[in-house]
Amino acid sequence: MTRIVMALPPPRLWQEFEELTRDVARFRFNDLGAKNYGNQGSTQNGVDVYCREPSGGDLIGIQCKRRGTFDSQGRALPGGLKVSDLAPAIIDAKSFSQPLQRFIIATTDSRTTEIQDEEIRLNALQTQSGGFTFEVMFWEDYLSELHRYGELLKWYYQHILELKGVYSPDHQILYLFHVAFSRPGFTTPFLNEDSGPHLVDALRDTETALNTGQLNDRESKGLIRSAPGGVTLIADPTWRTAAEDALKFVREARSKYKSYKDAGDLIEVSTGVKALKPSVACELDRLRGDAIRSLNTALNAADLPEVISPL
Repeated sequence: MTRIVMALPPPRLWQEFEELTRDVARFRFNDLGAKNYGNQGSTQNGVDVYCREPSGGDLIGIQCKRRGTFDSQGRALPGGLKVSDLAPAIIDAKSFSQPLQRFIIATTDSRTTEIQDEEIRLNALQTQSGGFTFEVMFWEDYLSELHRYGELLKWYYQHILELKGVYSPDHQILYLFHVAFSRPGFTTPFLNEDSGPHLVDALRDTETALNTGQLNDRESKGLIRSAPGGVTLIADPTWRTAAEDALKFVREARSKYKSYKDAGDLIEVSTGVKALKPSVACELDRLRGDAIRSLNTALNAADLPEVISPL
């Protein structure tokens, strides 16, 4: 097994597609308050789902268009959404009950250059006129979101994935760990670090991801990726032990950094962080490297990609 990415069929009913779109919006825009607007037959002003970006940001309206034909395996084929569908949808969305800052057409159709070219043109016109930004979300974009968020994938597609033999919660958890460890906090040698506090934050964020299965972006506070749980919920005992070792090394690296700082063996300066003893940099690099090597043991056993790092 490699990366858990596969084609999945769109929902067969428009109601299910709107519900999926609402739940994808909750994850993608980190807004648990995302809601379906009205219902089929009521006046919806061009919007089926609405939500906000984090901390009361931009109001986003989404219009769902279940369009397109599908092959024998349920994969979307292009051709359902027409170029002529886009401009009228924008006009409809302008009559929404509150002014939108972003408008998205979400479709079960597959991506085409014709639609994307029109999307680019219409978005430029919207920007020039001071209106909301505009984009099209194709079924391929849905698949990317589904594979990023384990709970969402499990909720909508667990039965299909189990039948195909490609899904297990363990693999979802371990792949999230792979993503967490593939970031700069574990790929940058200490002597190249541009910020001590950033390194500490990265270690803490990774420790949280290992404990909870939730990996968040430090700047936006948005969810980067989620899995069914943290280290303790890995069922395979060998994989769990290796992941627990990785967590142990992350905790030790964070503790060592604090003790070195308290003892004056490293200092944080405007240009980065400086180790006053060579052994300090070596030890912090070793602990992060040991964490990666421990995790890679589990990733190799699960036939998932390794974390690549110079540490």
